[in-house]
Amino acid sequence: MRQNRKKRFVSWVLLIEVMILVISPSPFFEYEFRIDQYVVGKSDPVPATYLISDWVLLFMFFRLYIILRSFFNHTEFSDPYAKLHCERHGFTANTRFCFK
Repeated sequence: MRQNRKKRFVSWVLLIEVMILVISPSPFFEYEFRIDQYVVGKSDPVPATYLISDWVLLFMFFRLYIILRSFFNHTEFSDPYAKLHCERHGFTANTRFCFK
């Protein structure tokens, strides 16, 4: 049985999800930086230019986690009626149950 946990107004999961949703590129902020990279066949390093907005857009793909999580939480197999039937028959309505 689950242990009683102290209820908090803000949980760590909520803070992480809010931080994921807050990430967005700022307009007109095009700070660039260069990293020297070595290429096979060349002895001198080649400078590669990156923009901060490119990295921010890369981190914005973590938003797909929010979409997938909400999909599993709001399917017809995760409503209280389905959970009641799952408890009656001795199994849990988790992510594997939604896929089945």
